[in-house]
Amino acid sequence: MNTCNSCQKENSPDSQFCIFCGTPIDSVSTDPTRPDEAVDLPTLDPEDDIGSLKDQLSSLSSKFVHLENRILALERSLTSKPGPVSEKTIPKTQKSDLPSRTSSLPEYQTVFLRKFVSVNWFAVIGSIILAIGIGFFIKAAFDLWIGPTGRIIVGIVAGIALIGVSEYASKRFSSWAQGLCGGGLAILYIAIYASFAFYELISPTTVFIILFFVVLLGCSLALRYNSKVIAFISLIGAFITPPLMETELKGQLYLAIGYILLIDIGIVAVASRKKWQWYTLLGLIGSYVVGGLMASELPESEAIFSQLGLSGIFIIFIVATAIHNIYKRSKPDSFDFILIIGNAGIFFGLTMANLAESYEGWLGLSTILLSLLYAAIGCFALRSSNVPKLLSFCFLGISLIFLTAFIPIQLTGEWITVTWSAQAAIVIGIGLKFKDWKIRLGGLIVMGAAIINALSVDTFSTDINKDFTPVLNHRFLAFLICIIATYIAAYLYSLNKNVIEEWENRIGLVLFAAATFMTIWLITAEIIDYFNSTEIHAYIKNIAKRSYEEAKQLTITLFWAMYALLLILSGIRARNQVVVSPKMMTAFGALLLAVPIAKLFIYDVFLLDTSYRVAAFIVLGPLLILTGLAYRKIRESFT
Repeated sequence: MNTCNSCQKENSPDSQFCIFCGTPIDSVSTDPTRPDEAVDLPTLDPEDDIGSLKDQLSSLSSKFVHLENRILALERSLTSKPGPVSEKTIPKTQKSDLPSRTSSLPEYQTVFLRKFVSVNWFAVIGSIILAIGIGFFIKAAFDLWIGPTGRIIVGIVAGIALIGVSEYASKRFSSWAQGLCGGGLAILYIAIYASFAFYELISPTTVFIILFFVVLLGCSLALRYNSKVIAFISLIGAFITPPLMETELKGQLYLAIGYILLIDIGIVAVASRKKWQWYTLLGLIGSYVVGGLMASELPESEAIFSQLGLSGIFIIFIVATAIHNIYKRSKPDSFDFILIIGNAGIFFGLTMANLAESYEGWLGLSTILLSLLYAAIGCFALRSSNVPKLLSFCFLGISLIFLTAFIPIQLTGEWITVTWSAQAAIVIGIGLKFKDWKIRLGGLIVMGAAIINALSVDTFSTDINKDFTPVLNHRFLAFLICIIATYIAAYLYSLNKNVIEEWENRIGLVLFAAATFMTIWLITAEIIDYFNSTEIHAYIKNIAKRSYEEAKQLTITLFWAMYALLLILSGIRARNQVVVSPKMMTAFGALLLAVPIAKLFIYDVFLLDTSYRVAAFIVLGPLLILTGLAYRKIRESFT
């Protein structure tokens, strides 16, 4: 082996130039420590040098290609499935192994464009134009020499002919044949509809029967050709017919509803066979839109019948989505959740609109039945093996939403707050028990709704008159249960800090603060309403009202101060955390205490009568002094 004097790397014995750095290789080794010593170099022939350079370049090129191929092969193996890379799988030519130029578009856009371009739009658009032309031909041109029956026959024959041509050309011109097939189906829809709407040759029942078989034909052709175009045309043709025939049907709209149910079964069958979730979604939207329109045209006395039709649509799609996903035990994607939630939401909305006028008493029953249905499905999915937990909790979440909606639908007044509060505390407890944040989130949302309802609605629900009784009223009961439920939820969070998520670390503190605020709000409202009712009583007896207003302001100030001092003392005496830390409870009390003190010096000192002003300062001052003494004693006991 010859060693390069420049880079000190070994080359083949016949190499005259280093293949690594290109430096000429001496046949006689030189000593770098003796630069002045003469070295005899062999005499080289220029032609030999050129030949040797060519050989070296060729060797370098082949090695570079070999290394590049191996790198590409390794990259492919890493991006596909692991396994050893053999040289047999490495392509021979460098040109074909070069990495392809990646598209600047996102992957989903690239896929969409590829599918969009793959469709023979010339055939599709041409078929549509042909269908429109034949439609005009049937309606106008035939008026001169062909009767109604002949026109319809020609249209049907033309549609069948296009389908036949597409069948013949499907093997050689697939996309073109699919366009012809879709055009043939469209012509059949037009011809059959015209036979009823324009010429009244057949009855509505016959129309629906024929159209149903046309839809079946379209679905079978879509399955045969694996064509989304044909499936889409069949879907549009199926759903556009009932609205077009609405005025002619009059009292026979039940035919349209039954027709829609049969169409839905076909849609679900095709979508399940081909795994076309988009087809199921379009079918769901189309069914509810057309079914809702048909139901709205029925008289109020037949609302039950229309509700049965909507329920049939709901059942078909809940089987196609919920039951199908549980049976397959497959991981749900975004499409699955859209179908499940969309089916429940649209059906509930249409049910409320359909039953609101004539069957208002049934709204609560319908809501609770939906809640029980989804709860049963969720529990079954939760107990079944290999069913994704996310799917189970989706059903349980929908059940919780319906249960929450049932309360204001069925109940009135303060009972909404009472029920929501109890429900929220139970759901939060279940979420902590099963260690699932999604359940706890649902409970927190319901608890928030209960608190907002109490503060915004229940606060002003009490009738203020001379007979108002503090504490012993419906508002106080509603607030009390909501406050207790909120404290319980905060306590449960403090006991289960090891199972909660990071974002829930402050939830217990927030719930405690909310319960404290609601307590102050409630007592303040009771004080205000009591004195207002007393003012009403005084007004009736022609007594001056000023003294009652001043007494009200003094009572509010003293209550805020005493409640704040109670929190401070509770925080000072607490040795262990119960709901929040002792320091946090003390901080809450101190922050609250600043409010009555500020009110005393900013409002009360100027507006209260002398006697009430003196009472405020004399009472509040000693309370603060005693609190400071208690703080000192308790602090000394700790030290």
